Amino acid sequence: ILGILNSKLDQPQQLNYNKHYIGLNDGTKSRNFVYFKPKKQFTHIFFEVQDKDAWIEKLDAIGISATSDRKNLQVTVKPEELKKHLEVFDELTQDAVNYFIQ
Repeated sequence: ILGILNSKLDQPQQLNYNKHYIGLNDGTKSRNFVYFKPKKQFTHIFFEVQDKDAWIEKLDAIGISATSDRKNLQVTVKPEELKKHLEVFDELTQDAVNYFIQ
């Protein structure tokens, strides 16, 4: 996901390891429009996107668990699911980048 993000942004991001999550940092400031909460078997990835409901439907259709709160879309994904559906995650990451840039 970090590689996808950096291919779409002018300023590259790096992982910022915190006690409860892994965020993003551009070298000077935290940019947590995408952040991660890894577990042993899966990872929760949080995306700030415009149309969370449409993404929930799209992800549910391919068998990936997704929920939303007032700010973020939460996707729970295993490594093999991420590799299998990389095109969808590329699209989702692009949507998060577009929302962040606007």
